[in-house]
Amino acid sequence: MGLMPQTRWPVVTTSASGVTSELWDGFKARADELNMTDREAMEEAIRDVVAAARAGEPVEWPHPMGPLTRPIRIHEEVLNEARALRKDLGYKLNVVLLAAMTRWMKKER
Repeated sequence: MGLMPQTRWPVVTTSASGVTSELWDGFKARADELNMTDREAMEEAIRDVVAAARAGEPVEWPHPMGPLTRPIRIHEEVLNEARALRKDLGYKLNVVLLAAMTRWMKKER
């Protein structure tokens, strides 16, 4: 018997630890201001930080702050991009996600 199909795939859930409540709430509020879903904002943020790092642009790699873990829903391809960058840089995934969120929050629109 085959596996049950997952209707949510290719959108998957992962987690980021060390995201402060201030950053999390600010990120979600900014997404709302821009009429974006949290998922759209996170995918844009990840793609941006991956592109910047690959282009050799300076990226601030923050340290995780605290034990809080936040669920993040994103497309599998975007998660794989973040994982590949993490592997190339030798960082943990949560550092890449934190950098993406922080960078995205600072971008002018």
